[in-house]
Amino acid sequence: MLTLGIAAIALAQPAPSAASIVSKMIARYHGAESMTGTITMQQGLGTQTVSATTVLQFERPNKLYIRQSFKGEEAREVLVTCDGRHFSYNTPENLPGSENLKRLVEAVSTQFGSLDLGGVYAASSKPLLDRSVPLDLAISRKEDLTYRRNQWATLAYAGKTALQKESVHRITGRYRPYGEADVTGSYEMYINEAGDLRRYTLTTQLQDSGRIMTVMGAWDVNLVVNGKPDPALFRVVR
Repeated sequence: MLTLGIAAIALAQPAPSAASIVSKMIARYHGAESMTGTITMQQGLGTQTVSATTVLQFERPNKLYIRQSFKGEEAREVLVTCDGRHFSYNTPENLPGSENLKRLVEAVSTQFGSLDLGGVYAASSKPLLDRSVPLDLAISRKEDLTYRRNQWATLAYAGKTALQKESVHRITGRYRPYGEADVTGSYEMYINEAGDLRRYTLTTQLQDSGRIMTVMGAWDVNLVVNGKPDPALFRVVR
């Protein structure tokens, strides 16, 4: 009887709100004083596939390390480093004279004040090969969070599931490229009880020479909130 009573209480519990789970995740990342870990991407279009691995660590207010390794038709790597005083990043390819300048170095302190973590990220992120949703969420720059939330046209709770032996909430919804755009695909988020994003998937359609093609991407996230960074990685690479 006791077992039946517990089961009845469990069945009576309302399903969690998708919005509350996502909000908890965003708040958890926004409040993180430091973070360490990786984001691994796999993306496919027809028979073509590409992959990227992002190694991330930061320490607020403005120390940052991002290394991205990209594998597709050719292998490429991008590196962002910031020691709190200066930051460096790969020179954007479309910058005049970039063929003679491999990296740019800038000061954190500007005439308008010191850049915080989001400011350093915004200034150095253009050369990134995979500017992903998980990466934007981890850094938690206000403008990026607003942009990403506007891409999620709908939010729905799809129950619990197991992901790599961990119990996670599955959030699904319709995707649009920006706030007022038409819906072009769907996404899924897998979030654990603590509020950590463990996987993000995106399926979108694009038109190429009159053909509708489907692009599928998945980002596996292994980030540790308030993890202990390696101070040596913040050294500015020139």
